[in-house]
Amino acid sequence: MKAELRVNGEPRAIEADGDTPLLWVLRDHLRMTGTKFGCGIGQCGACTAHINGVATRSCLVPFASTIGTSIKTIEGLSRNGTQTLQRAWLEDNLPQCGCCQAGMLMAAAALLHQHDRPTDEQINSSITNICGCGTYPRLRAAIHKAAARMHAEQNPIALSISIGRWGAILKPFRRRKRRDTPRRLPYEYPVRPVEPSWWPARCVRSCHPAGAVWNCAR
Repeated sequence: MKAELRVNGEPRAIEADGDTPLLWVLRDHLRMTGTKFGCGIGQCGACTAHINGVATRSCLVPFASTIGTSIKTIEGLSRNGTQTLQRAWLEDNLPQCGCCQAGMLMAAAALLHQHDRPTDEQINSSITNICGCGTYPRLRAAIHKAAARMHAEQNPIALSISIGRWGAILKPFRRRKRRDTPRRLPYEYPVRPVEPSWWPARCVRSCHPAGAVWNCAR
């Protein structure tokens, strides 16, 4: 049968038997070999891909049942391995033989999509992939590290400064979530003298919760 699949955000024309497992459609027809073959019975998780955002063992899913769905493979996380989870994986030396890691990453990505700060219990119950090298402690640590970074990226640091009589060491602060409250006056941080050659300044929190204001003048 001929059909069109949406893989990693792009439409791809496929001609294959309807009962062909999605795993082999990805590997043999689309040449996306990042998704690995492990056991073939849906137990090891090496073939994990996302179907409509849900981590799925692709060796058990017939090609015909994926028509009209959105599929993401390990290639869809990032083109050059710079996705937050992938960087945490490398920094913690998590990959050993590497056979299971693509599936592990896809399962972890699906978990973080559901829980931005997962607990150890949520990780243990959601990541059921098998790792023959036994890297489960590093796996949990890498997921926690990636979750913390993703949380920080979604809550960027905002700075606001204005020039005053005295100098100050500028300290960044975390921007709080916007609240439906009346307009607030700025909060000024304590100031102390700095080097004479520096411009005197004081650090002031913006009264606009969603923005950063730079007001610099001699």
